[in-house]
Amino acid sequence: MQITAVHVCLAACCLLLSQAPSVAQESPIGPAPADSNTGPGTFRWTDIIKPPSMSGDDSGEIRRQYDNYSDALAVDAFAEAEVAAKQMVTLVLQRPDNEKFDVSQALINLAAAQQLGGDLDTAMLNYQAAVDNIESQGDLLSQHLVSPLRGLAAAQADRDGPVVAVRTLDRALHISNVNSGPHSSQQVPILESMLQISLEHGDDASAKNMLERIYTLALREYSLGAEELLPTLMYKARVENQLGMQLAERETYRQIIKITSRTRGAEDFSLIEPYLKIGRTYVYDAAGESYRSLPTAPTAEWYFKKAVRIAESSPDSNIRTRSACLLSLADYYTVVGVEGKADSLYRYTWKLLSADDSMHAQRDADLSQLRPLAFRRPHNYANFGYKSDIHESSPDELLTGVLTVSYTIEKDGTTTAIEIIEADPAGFEPMELRVRQAVKKFVFRPRYIDGEATEAADQHYRHEYFYRLSDLPDAVSKARDGATGKAPQIH
Repeated sequence: MQITAVHVCLAACCLLLSQAPSVAQESPIGPAPADSNTGPGTFRWTDIIKPPSMSGDDSGEIRRQYDNYSDALAVDAFAEAEVAAKQMVTLVLQRPDNEKFDVSQALINLAAAQQLGGDLDTAMLNYQAAVDNIESQGDLLSQHLVSPLRGLAAAQADRDGPVVAVRTLDRALHISNVNSGPHSSQQVPILESMLQISLEHGDDASAKNMLERIYTLALREYSLGAEELLPTLMYKARVENQLGMQLAERETYRQIIKITSRTRGAEDFSLIEPYLKIGRTYVYDAAGESYRSLPTAPTAEWYFKKAVRIAESSPDSNIRTRSACLLSLADYYTVVGVEGKADSLYRYTWKLLSADDSMHAQRDADLSQLRPLAFRRPHNYANFGYKSDIHESSPDELLTGVLTVSYTIEKDGTTTAIEIIEADPAGFEPMELRVRQAVKKFVFRPRYIDGEATEAADQHYRHEYFYRLSDLPDAVSKARDGATGKAPQIH
């Protein structure tokens, strides 16, 4: 099929719009969530990035440019990726005979590089150009529209917020429904994009709704105990973790463990991750306080030990896996105050990592640097415990206070020698007490030097909080007024 002058002009205009010099920037995509997972809702660029067709005399050059493009993206060299993508657009436009979707795919690749490089406006122009190119052929419900619409929505979410982005994704979902039916797994990537936007903008209710729809679609395709359900269950557990759904997350990991044990065996290497993850759901209760469950039922200790046992015996395991499992168990003992067991495991892990020269940097990162294990900060409103009318206050009524404390981290990871070293306003004793109490509950993975736990003195924690003048004790309020010589101005 021959592309028309309209198509050439359309894509060429977009290419020209993107020719302005650009500087490589860090990806706007946020860091992976805790536990180094690819986050639930993390946009998978590989879903929409593809090479144009490799037929024709220019196929070798397009392949070379696409390889350059992929290599540049892999190292976050977004400016270089953009240059290669522009070359692909030019090559596709020069073809005398081509499918309309090749132009659109080249524009999608270009837009993705620009979005990752932070140039949202130009990226949105190129995503829209890809959409317009497909629609110009008279096919307003083509399945090929889904990829550029997903990319466009991701850029809109970054620049314009969730409302516009969700509207775009609703259209993509409608197109998918028309082409594949209302219960097709083709909907899942679109629903994941919607879920990502909901998470990033704090709309937990919408995120839960999207998660339920994704899980329901998976259950329509696979039976409840099928091994094929495992990727969806892992995704579900990670979303539940982000949403703070501790009990639901725990139950999901139980399903994962049950299915994996039945289909792959009770000592399968893939069980390590769910054992570690479910163990962490037992370390903290919903309020963020650590506790040690009764030994008569599976608890964090039980699950961590299972992970250690598999890591120690599996032929697929390595030193890094073994040390990660040992550290998880040791950290648990530190949090619940079983110092002797924790120290023994930390020492063993130190020796394990020291035995291999290539693991020394990992050893120092894991054990020579302080790691917070329980770090619940005080509330950032001074009077939250006594008044419930904080949300009725206007922003102009709230002032900012600062407290900085110094403390020592002992060999068992607990904190001592807590001292106030900066206070503004000074003498605000209720807030000072609250910060002291919070810091006293901080727990760290102890710092090990040459295999020995060492204390870490002169650590600092700075806490900013909000207060109203009416929250201050009378003496502090009068002293604060006297220091300025006039009534305080509220800004």
